[in-house]
Amino acid sequence: MEHLYADGKNAEILARAEACLPKDETGNFAADREKSDAVHDLLAFLAEKQSYYEHDYESFLAVLKKNIKMLQIDPARREPADALRAEFEGSMGKQGPLRERIRQTDELIDRGQGGTG
Repeated sequence: MEHLYADGKNAEILARAEACLPKDETGNFAADREKSDAVHDLLAFLAEKQSYYEHDYESFLAVLKKNIKMLQIDPARREPADALRAEFEGSMGKQGPLRERIRQTDELIDRGQGGTG
């Protein structure tokens, strides 16, 4: 199903996931025909795609300050901080499509788990 995800075919992903969890005539899951391992693998794959989260500049700066001994600059000084902020904000601006994809992935996971989305 990874190729479907790459192509943004969320409805088809959900249809295939539902097919892996068939129900009997009373609406109960048919345990003898279910393929919940495939659905579990799909949910694990989708969760892995959520590894990028939006952070603000202050969180980014806090990480840099925590690791200051590994850096050749002091990120708290004005000049480097201004340059870092500009680069950070530029990078965040380019991540718009990625953040939208994460939002869609969240929605797909919620729908796959029976959430309200």
